[in-house]
Amino acid sequence: MALLSSGQKRKQKERKRKKKQLLQKNNKLAEFSIIEASTSKDLPKLSAAIIDYAGPLLDVTETEEDVCNAFGLATLFWNIGTYPDSVSRGAEEELLDQMMEELDASDEEKDVMRTFYAFMIEGRRTIFGEDHRFVLDYEILWNDGDFRLRAFSSLVPPPIFEDLTGMKPEQEKARLRHEFEESH
Repeated sequence: MALLSSGQKRKQKERKRKKKQLLQKNNKLAEFSIIEASTSKDLPKLSAAIIDYAGPLLDVTETEEDVCNAFGLATLFWNIGTYPDSVSRGAEEELLDQMMEELDASDEEKDVMRTFYAFMIEGRRTIFGEDHRFVLDYEILWNDGDFRLRAFSSLVPPPIFEDLTGMKPEQEKARLRHEFEESH
């Protein structure tokens, strides 16, 4: 196990301090508690969890584009379900309303879809409730019609990730990809 330099320790301590300050300032997220990174070691790979979670959406896909859309919806619903109920319920209703307005479907079809989407979000809270990771980004790798999912996650919500780390999620993703490629 690599030891952290004093500069790395200082940066890590500063990030933790910034996280704490930001969460205390933001009343909406005051209930959101940051889970120590060590808890994620007991969880399955996030990509595997997302594939399981997206199963009901993937079951009705026929094309690569359908698969991409299914993962887009699944990661959106996953993140909504990761927030505490008191924070996410209002946003959930607003998002579902907006999604239904954009659909070219009958009222009956919209009701079915709204119910299914709400079911997906609630499934995230119940079945995967112990997993507190947010999906910041993902990519689907295709090989002869089969796919492999890579997921980039954080224990802090996407809207405050940049404030806490000083990096955009894309920068952190590129840094981690570089580290991975060098080690393999």
